[in-house]
Amino acid sequence: MKTKSVYFLFCLLFAGGCMLPLHAATAPVVSGVSFLQDVVINPGARRVTITYTLAHPDSLPCTVFLEADPDGSGAYLRLTAVSGAVGEGVTSNPGGLVKTAVWDVGASPGWAKVLYPAVRIRVTATTGSVPPPSGTPFVTVGDPGNAADPATTYGAVGYTFQIQKFEFTNAEYVEFLNVVGGSNPNGIYSPSMSADPRGGITQSGASPNFTYAVKTNMGDKPVIYVSWFEAARVANWLHNGRLANPALLESGAYTLNNATTGVGFIKNAGATYWVPSEDEWYKAAYYKGGGVSAGYWIYPTKSDSDPTFVTASSTGVGSAGLGSTANSINGAQVADWNGQVGNVTTVGSNGGPSAYGTYDMGGNVWEWDDGVFAGSFRVIRGGGWVNGAISARSAGRNTYFPGIRNFSLGFRLVRSSVP
Repeated sequence: MKTKSVYFLFCLLFAGGCMLPLHAATAPVVSGVSFLQDVVINPGARRVTITYTLAHPDSLPCTVFLEADPDGSGAYLRLTAVSGAVGEGVTSNPGGLVKTAVWDVGASPGWAKVLYPAVRIRVTATTGSVPPPSGTPFVTVGDPGNAADPATTYGAVGYTFQIQKFEFTNAEYVEFLNVVGGSNPNGIYSPSMSADPRGGITQSGASPNFTYAVKTNMGDKPVIYVSWFEAARVANWLHNGRLANPALLESGAYTLNNATTGVGFIKNAGATYWVPSEDEWYKAAYYKGGGVSAGYWIYPTKSDSDPTFVTASSTGVGSAGLGSTANSINGAQVADWNGQVGNVTTVGSNGGPSAYGTYDMGGNVWEWDDGVFAGSFRVIRGGGWVNGAISARSAGRNTYFPGIRNFSLGFRLVRSSVP
């Protein structure tokens, strides 16, 4: 699957369009983007007309979708109230076909009727049948058929899969909530996300029209106060194509039937997104890669030595910095910011990646997996901002009741398809 995203500043237009230069790209190619929201001629206008050109050297049908960042922070939200040349089956040719899509701003939860220049929008085209999720990318975990870690017995996986490069963020979770959380079904939003300074999401309005927003400086922090069931419902939402239908949160990757407790829920055959199995999570974090007998690191920073602990900037960026290769993690309540002694930090800013390119599989937040312990608990791994290095070790397995939420527990997802 090949994907091209086009980014631009939104312009309030009285007539005509706003043309911006594009970067070179692989197929498919989106170009010639222009926009119109007629807010002067028609003060009540709620619709934005978006025109673009779509080209593909093999004239393949493409999937096109739109996302917008409301405040220029980089936290993009999937747009759902769209029509026209958007979604699956959009035709193309090598020279490019002009396409038009319409976004009904007024029908989009959390958006004002009139947009302002700080808003950014991106148009993405892919040759896949399902749009890739916005937000964090996925990395491929190969070396199928690798041996388990003899020290723990975990990590053997007989197939190639993909796992999120970073922990699921507040910005991504707000996207999910604003599509299906109007009535907060099964408590997918926890009030602690707002009440706790370490939480990153606020809720406004009343059921069935709740809307959600990211707190300042919290869009790129891992979402917390999510149970195993919230992770599973996000997986169902992605599996079902991100549709604005809360009923679809209960089936797809998992058949949940409105459950919020218990461990009797397993991944369905044909699932395209899911909570990692314990072996999948373990392999992505600790396996050295490069063959089926490569062995395992003790820490997910490609090290057998204890990591150091990052501090944080005033906006919550880990002191290791984005793209670091350092043997460090966010732990031991050292990353103080936002008036808190220890806190979540920007995903990917806390130390080096695993062999497969995942970040923060040690520290920042514990992460749910699909493992079951003693018939009542789900397994969590990796340790959090409050824990010492021992929790990030390959032997650092812990368990929790699956319906529990807390200030140091989040998740990342796995998907089956490899673009």
